[in-house]
Amino acid sequence: MLGDARYQGFTAEVQRLGWKPPSQRSRFDHLPLVVETAHEGTKLVTVPRDVVQEVPLEHPDLPWFVELGLRWHTVPLISNMQLLIGGIRYPAAPFNTRFVANRDRHPWPGRRERVRHHPAHGRTAGH
Repeated sequence: MLGDARYQGFTAEVQRLGWKPPSQRSRFDHLPLVVETAHEGTKLVTVPRDVVQEVPLEHPDLPWFVELGLRWHTVPLISNMQLLIGGIRYPAAPFNTRFVANRDRHPWPGRRERVRHHPAHGRTAGH
C-alpha cells in the first residue's frame, strides 16, 4: 500500500473518475481536489506539485526518525473538512492550525492506522 491508509477508498474513487497517478508512484503522491456543484457535477482539479509545500519530519529525541523519509504538508489550506458557522456550511473553507489544535479528532500523521510506512518504527521508539 502506498500513502495514507484512510484514503485508499478516495484514491480508488478519483481513479474511477479519471485521475491518473504518476507513472513513478510514491508514498507521497498528491491526489486531485474533487469539486462538486449542483450545476457542473463532479470535477477533478489537479494541484501543481510545486505549489504544495512539504517538510521532512524529524524527532528531537530520536535521530533515526528522519531516516524514515516521512514528510508533512506545511499548511493544509484545502481539506476534506467542512466549516459550520451560524448554521451556514462552508464546504471549501481553508483550514490551517486546526489540525494541531484538534489532534484527537484529526489523528497525527504517525498513528498506526494512518501511516504504515515502516511497521517497526513504533517499536523502535518504545511504543
